Amino acid sequence: CGHEYTLANLRFAAHVDGANPAVASKLAWAQRTACTVPSTIAAEREHNPFMRVENPRVAQAAMAADVPGPPAPEGGAVEVMRRLREMKNAFRGPSHLKLSQ
Repeated sequence: CGHEYTLANLRFAAHVDGANPAVASKLAWAQRTACTVPSTIAAEREHNPFMRVENPRVAQAAMAADVPGPPAPEGGAVEVMRRLREMKNAFRGPSHLKLSQ
């Protein structure tokens, strides 16, 4: 199955956008599935915060985060992406995180 990062990535997605039912559903599925790869771009667009930088909830969470580094000169979605990357780099969320639906 290769390297399995899905649970860690979904825990981060839940931290960023816990109100997203697609994240909750995918996390519940991943917790009971041994091998979660491959995925599709369409599926990733539903739950992956890095592919949802223009979503208002994702952007709000990213812009509210205290992250290091200077802002991206381009602003907008580029700054949201930069902040998400910094947030993910520092994220040490609980391994048992589950979302209520």
